[in-house]
Amino acid sequence: MNYSPNKQVLDYVSHVHFVGVIGPTAVGKSTLIERAMDRDPDMHLVCSTTSREPRPGEEDGIDMHFRAEAEMRERIALQSYMTALELFGNLYATAPEDCAEHGISIMPMAADAVPMFRALPFRSFQLVYVLPPSYEVWHERIAGRATNELDKRLAEASKSLQFALDAPDVIFVLNDDLDIATESFIDALHEQPIDSVQQASYRELAGELLARISA
Repeated sequence: MNYSPNKQVLDYVSHVHFVGVIGPTAVGKSTLIERAMDRDPDMHLVCSTTSREPRPGEEDGIDMHFRAEAEMRERIALQSYMTALELFGNLYATAPEDCAEHGISIMPMAADAVPMFRALPFRSFQLVYVLPPSYEVWHERIAGRATNELDKRLAEASKSLQFALDAPDVIFVLNDDLDIATESFIDALHEQPIDSVQQASYRELAGELLARISA
């Protein structure tokens, strides 16, 4: 699908401070986002829209907005979404009204989605990559969550790690101690000065994780 938003959408997002949060499955992206929003009222979660059916445990307006395909196609024709694409027979989109015009809009996303958001004229755009403290810790988390999808999760992790290593503007947050990670996450979202030496060590860890996954 070759999609471009209309002028009204572009005008709206030009006021938005947007942060994309990426990282391997089970690394703690959602936990850090929830804790950051609990501590800082300027943080706002961006909820995507999809035409697929809810999975067990998913709630409309919390996990995603679940909408009829016909309704979504009408909006796509009007170009009134920020982004829109079709994957495996389902539509996925992001509506501008789900971004806050004030404060910081946060959205967990796959690395594949980043180029679509980079192309939008946000007031500011940041990428935060959440790292596990080690391969062993991360592997325990995903193995305990869904062993039947382990190969798929490893492939997704490999892709996201390679993306982060190739993207010089990514800010890494290490999710080891949750309280420290939350503070680092909030600092990154508020564009506080970063420790370049620490970031270099995190980038090295990302490379080590990629090598372990690819071995």
